[in-house]
Amino acid sequence: MLALILTLACSTQTTPTAQAGSPCMYEASSKTYKTCNHASMGKCHSYGSTCEPECMFEASSGLHKQCAHASMGQCHHYTSTCEPDCMYDPSDGVYKECAHKSMGKCHHYTGTCEPA
Repeated sequence: MLALILTLACSTQTTPTAQAGSPCMYEASSKTYKTCNHASMGKCHSYGSTCEPECMFEASSGLHKQCAHASMGQCHHYTSTCEPDCMYDPSDGVYKECAHKSMGKCHHYTGTCEPA
């Protein structure tokens, strides 16, 4: 019995959380940001809990903007535009590296990426 308790205690302490190293990605169907448990080729294949990056995609304007008040994966008050290196492309729902960006938009995408 003691060996079972010690095994459970050790495995509980060393098991990483599901969010460790998971990128925070925009999920278009719910218009929220969520941690991505499995990302590849600029897409998330398995979402986790909500998250709030500093620079968020605003679907109504199609721009990336700084968020002054975020909760539950959504922004409730946007401020100025921002240009992360890895941007969400609303035309196909894929995150891509941006070679030419300004005013919260990308004007020339290159390869796919996953946000840091």
